[in-house]
Amino acid sequence: MTARLVPLTEISRPKQWRTLSQSELSKTGFPVYGANGKIGFYGEYNHEEPTLLIGCRGSCGCINVSEPKAWINGNAMCLDNLDPGVELRYLYHFLRSYDFSKVISGTSQPQITFKGLTKVNVPVPPTLKQKQIARGLDGICELKKNAEDRLAKLDVLAKALFVEMFGDPISNPRAFPLCPFVEALHDETKLGTKYPTEEYLPAGQHPIIAQGQGEIAGYRNDDTGLYKRVPVIVFGDHTCCLKLVSSPFFLGADGTKILHPERSRFNIHYLFRCLHFCRLPDTGYSRHFKWLKEFSIPEPPLHLQCTFAKRVERIDKLKADLRETIGRLDILYRAKLQEYFG
Repeated sequence: MTARLVPLTEISRPKQWRTLSQSELSKTGFPVYGANGKIGFYGEYNHEEPTLLIGCRGSCGCINVSEPKAWINGNAMCLDNLDPGVELRYLYHFLRSYDFSKVISGTSQPQITFKGLTKVNVPVPPTLKQKQIARGLDGICELKKNAEDRLAKLDVLAKALFVEMFGDPISNPRAFPLCPFVEALHDETKLGTKYPTEEYLPAGQHPIIAQGQGEIAGYRNDDTGLYKRVPVIVFGDHTCCLKLVSSPFFLGADGTKILHPERSRFNIHYLFRCLHFCRLPDTGYSRHFKWLKEFSIPEPPLHLQCTFAKRVERIDKLKADLRETIGRLDILYRAKLQEYFG
């Protein structure tokens, strides 16, 4: 793409505004944004128009656009006074493609400063070209969001089906016998092989399952250390993410737990949905498995669990199709970013 390169600090005025304390946030009012997006509400706003944000502490390099009339905390760098010759959505997509590790400073607390942003050079083509690029990339993002919304609705449907058949497992209104967690699910993490991120492949024969939100973190082509006793539940000790994994896999980085079901008493689809009701304390990035193990699991008759599994199978098939669609859209989006911005 032919375009003139302009420093980010010449087409905007990056600024950090006052950070609200946790006690100042409320449940109503104007949205408040931190380094990683919306974090609460407040009675005032410091930006009337949608504003482009760069996470500059904590989630360094996280890119967001605020809603109109929002308060933006100092953990995010506001790109104020954006040059009228630069389209906000175009700049948003460019910044999502940018490698901010090149401008992050600090060791004990990594941060992005105004000085660091002076090194970010933005390709600025004619306005019509910017709009064309932004429109195409926005279209991909909209398709992905629609698929994610449908995925969330299917999760709600599966949860409603579970409650219809078994009730809330926390209150256990059907008075099913309670089974200790360690009898229902066995920790087989030591049987899996973990690989560092730098050894992940973008494609390959066997998936690497990590503890983050994404279904697959990477791939490997060898079989050494491949975990094969599937299906199992994978739990993110730090993230609390739950995944039902049905094909052999490798473990991602530290914090990924493999939970194998006691199949003589439990159907794994029942257990997987049941664990989603477990209310774990919000302790940030610390470990949570110790609290999950305290959960006593209601034990309905096995035939009833299997009936639920059959009924939820179609929902899971639709979810798998949507995840595949989301994955393809992610690949397309990254390819377009590479095409436009290199």
